[in-house]
Amino acid sequence: MLLPLTANAQITYQCKTSAVVTKNNGDINKVRLILPVPSSSIYQDIDDMNLSKDEIYGIDNSDNLYAKKEGEMSGDNFELTETYTVTLYPMYIDMSQFTTLYPYDTNSEIYQRYTVDKVPYIDTSNAKIQEISTRLWTDAKENIIDYARLCYEHVGASYSYINPNTGIHTIEEIMNAGGGDCGNLASIFVNLMRAKKIPARHIVTVRPDGSYHVWADFYLQNYGWIPVDVNMKLDDPSGNYFGYCRGDGIIMSDDICHSLDIGEKEPFYVVLLQTYLWWYWGSGSASDSYLTEGTTGGDWVSPQLESVDVSSAGVKLVWTSFVGATSYKIVVFNNNTAEKELEQLVSGGSTGTVLKKLSPYTSYRAQFIPVRKVGNIETTMGTTDFSFVTKDLSDVELEETEPITIGKSGKASYCGDQSLDFSFSDEVKAYIATGFDETEGTIWLTRVKDVPAGTPVLIKGEAEKTYQVPVTDSENSYYTNMFVGNSSGATIQITETDGDLVNYYLSGDGAFKSVKNYANIGNNKCYLQLPGTFAPSAVGAPQTVTIKSSGKASFAAPVDLDFTNVAGLKAFTATGYDKSSKTIWLTRVMKVQKGEGVLLKGDANDYEIPSVAVQSSYMNMFKGNTSGAQIKVLEKSDDGSQTNFYLKADGTFVSVNGYVNINNNKCYLELPTDMVSGVASTRGAEANFILEEPEVLKLPISFRSLGNDGDGTTGVKEVKSGEVKSEEWFTLQGQRVVNPGKGLYIKNGKKVMIK
Repeated sequence: MLLPLTANAQITYQCKTSAVVTKNNGDINKVRLILPVPSSSIYQDIDDMNLSKDEIYGIDNSDNLYAKKEGEMSGDNFELTETYTVTLYPMYIDMSQFTTLYPYDTNSEIYQRYTVDKVPYIDTSNAKIQEISTRLWTDAKENIIDYARLCYEHVGASYSYINPNTGIHTIEEIMNAGGGDCGNLASIFVNLMRAKKIPARHIVTVRPDGSYHVWADFYLQNYGWIPVDVNMKLDDPSGNYFGYCRGDGIIMSDDICHSLDIGEKEPFYVVLLQTYLWWYWGSGSASDSYLTEGTTGGDWVSPQLESVDVSSAGVKLVWTSFVGATSYKIVVFNNNTAEKELEQLVSGGSTGTVLKKLSPYTSYRAQFIPVRKVGNIETTMGTTDFSFVTKDLSDVELEETEPITIGKSGKASYCGDQSLDFSFSDEVKAYIATGFDETEGTIWLTRVKDVPAGTPVLIKGEAEKTYQVPVTDSENSYYTNMFVGNSSGATIQITETDGDLVNYYLSGDGAFKSVKNYANIGNNKCYLQLPGTFAPSAVGAPQTVTIKSSGKASFAAPVDLDFTNVAGLKAFTATGYDKSSKTIWLTRVMKVQKGEGVLLKGDANDYEIPSVAVQSSYMNMFKGNTSGAQIKVLEKSDDGSQTNFYLKADGTFVSVNGYVNINNNKCYLELPTDMVSGVASTRGAEANFILEEPEVLKLPISFRSLGNDGDGTTGVKEVKSGEVKSEEWFTLQGQRVVNPGKGLYIKNGKKVMIK
């Protein structure tokens, strides 16, 4: 029935990397040691690095890091040691998911960094590289993926594995020799890619057993990096290692040819930053040694499909958790017909499921596949093959579902006492309310798929249709939300306002309307709450922000700002979090009021953002600082319910260790402590969040301000032209007007209509 096979899934190691200089004889006055410092990436998570910030250095035009130790040799040994935890992820990419290929942004840092020559090691003018690239580019009909695959197959079929452990050679030497070791075979591929201005790089690793490996990546615009292991193609000509990473090497650096600032007048040039560098001064002699070793620990268990239990109730699967998995896919084939009979997707927080939609007394083969979403690429973390024969299936319980009926308008409000999975169909979608823009008259809805019990949502689907939405036991998601739910078991009555908040209900025509006197909200329904008053508009000078090499920056608007037409720059609020996949749900926003914390994403550049009058508000886990001074943010909120994170210069979020100073016009991230206990277990550790941008829907709404007659009007004051005084007036776009005519303007932070 089943012999569980461990998939080549993630493995976590406790690692130690050290370099030692030992005095043999005579006097050794001074020693310098350098080690590459591994950092988190799409292939690995690095935690608990023991080095201090003073020991870690960056490299110009690179994301790589290195540690340096220099000093007198007081004893017989001089040592530099790193200890850290690394989780390595295998990666298998189905290339058919890339249905659209986008032109490269030639101004982006990735393009400019990874398409250049580094003569003599990357030299696209080499005659053989030119001849091969021209021929294969024509054969591929100038399709990037097809060309990359042809280059991969060409290297695997045309060159030999020779000269191991001799370092990176020049491309001319490699081509003349007819091959090289893994790093030099990767060099051929990288040269061929860059010859056609396709970003490509070496990935330089040391395995936990101390052996070495290098593979290559190439980049797809709007998707990300694709691993290609041409060396594995030589070892296994029938295998497919295009879009493949074995996940057994600790990445020490990417790319080749780096200039290190080692404290001398001139930088030190190193071709391959993989192990260590050492210098010593004195009249004596010394020897060196290097070690990288990793252990999994006595209590570590390999993630695997543990059991398959076939009974009359179905086929029950149980597995141990795969760190990094965002979902699990089970694909079942009928052995008699060879047809795929079932494909079942399970959320990343689950450790089991039951296969029910099968035929009785039938032989099946199946695959268990952990799935990991990396940016905009879906990868799989290996495959476990198993087989089984079903029984009579007389006791199969139909999948538990919750019936939800959509109204005539194509919408329904909902708040239930069971967790639901809306990923089963794109015909019916669930949304939370994450913001509103009073100036354009819209509320902002963000699509969610995992809806925990008690989460109020708006559901859109086919009018007057009942959907059977799968029930799940997942409680992995947390959302900020302007919807308020009723799952009390009875109808509740709401009034027009709740303090400073105005209540809105979903009417039969699908519009949200402000409550007049009162409204009845049925059980398992929800309503909308929006502020009844707005902060005064703060129009000022345009703001300039700088995005550095990470492509990200935290920001808090010092005045009202409009990002709508700022080319190349996007602003996001944080509206939700999934703890199983460590995913932050970002909602793109166009206009923000003073004080709103946002994450900015764009290419490295300076951007000017215009200031306009804004009346908007968002549910947001980014907390902005516009106090005019630096503020101190502690690890947790006063009651311990929230854990704080800040954005490092390299674009990663880090949990606060003790406290951190947040500069003026910057922001930090606040997440519920009970949702991030695993992420923030090590203070000061990189969180390695995945940033996702779910679908956003805008719905028109007629806002009501506190104090008006409750008819859904916007609270705009009307004045006659003769009442206009010589005070400052602004258009809704923030332009100052000296003599305003008829129309809608901003005066003293309020909207005024001149008739």
